[in-house]
Amino acid sequence: EKKDIGLENNFFVCGGNSLSLIMMASRIHKEFGIEIPITQLYHSPTIKEMARLIASGKFSESPVVLLNAVRPKKIFCFPPQIAYGVYYQDHANAINDYSFYAFSFIENEDRLTQYVDIIEKLQPVGPCIFFGFSAAGRLTFEVTKALEKRGHEVSDIIFFDCFFSENPAKLNEPIM
Repeated sequence: EKKDIGLENNFFVCGGNSLSLIMMASRIHKEFGIEIPITQLYHSPTIKEMARLIASGKFSESPVVLLNAVRPKKIFCFPPQIAYGVYYQDHANAINDYSFYAFSFIENEDRLTQYVDIIEKLQPVGPCIFFGFSAAGRLTFEVTKALEKRGHEVSDIIFFDCFFSENPAKLNEPIM
């Protein structure tokens, strides 16, 4: 609980993080019956901006969000088990030399094609760097193979707290 939070205060500056943003989206849904995409809430971090967004009623989900400033070097982050790329916000804040592009989980069967298409638009040339946390390890690896199949290079893959099995499940199956 913080006192003196006004309409113009930034959610993240006031102590909000990716988990509390997800919890807030859930509470907005519960209280008002409105489902606002996490990426839109992320880009509307003040009460005033959120109110304007809710009043507009125009919600659209973007599968990728830029978590910091645009820089020449990029890291593409794949969604952990909770399926939201905003998890990587603290990493983006800590590493200033790279733009952090964080993906949400794409539900469609052609998700690999969609991830690769987006990466090609954001970085048409040069080697890519990927980051996969927890359950995102397998997805990160599969996107790497799909991107390389199109002739692109992935120079680095950062796996954090990931595991692999000798009998991997399909990309749309839960990992247990």
